[in-house]
Amino acid sequence: MSENLYELYIENILNIGKKGDDFVEYEKHDISFGEHDVKPIACYLTQFHTIPENDKWWGKGFTEWTNVTKSMPRFPGHYQPRLPLETFYDLTNINVMKRQVELARNFGIYGFMFYYYWFGGKRLLEKPLENFLGIKDGLEFPFCICWANHNWTRRWEASDETMLIEQVHSP
Repeated sequence: MSENLYELYIENILNIGKKGDDFVEYEKHDISFGEHDVKPIACYLTQFHTIPENDKWWGKGFTEWTNVTKSMPRFPGHYQPRLPLETFYDLTNINVMKRQVELARNFGIYGFMFYYYWFGGKRLLEKPLENFLGIKDGLEFPFCICWANHNWTRRWEASDETMLIEQVHSP
C-alpha cells in the first residue's frame, strides 16, 4: 500500500464514530408499495455474530466485522473501512433485528432475504433466522430464504482446497 493510502486508512480509523461529510440524519419516511410495484429485498447476511465453527476455523470471536475492519482504502478519497456509527452489532440480539427492520422499512426495503446454511443436516448461522421467526411482538416483515448451497473453504486465504465444511447434495 502506498504511503498516501496508509495515511488515509489511519485517518479513517481515527474518525470511527464521527459523522462524516456523507452522514445523513435519520428522517422518517412513509414508503408503501402497490400490488404491481417492484419490491426491493435486502440480503441479510447472517455472519455478524459468533459461532463455535468460525471460532475454530478463523479464530475466537470471528464475525464478518473482523473482515470489515480489515478493509483498506484502494485510492485517494476511498473511505474504508466503513464502520458503524453506534456499535458493532450482534445479530443474535433481537433488538438489533427490530432496529434493522425499522430502518429497512423507513428507507424503502420491502423485505429481507436470509442466507440459509444447511450442510446435509448441519445448519450454521441459523440463530438470526430463528430469532426473526420467533419474535412475537408485532415484528411483521416479509422475508425469503436463499440456500447458500456451496462448500465452505479457506477461499479468503486463496485456498479453495482446504475444506471447512462440505456441501453434500442428496436426492
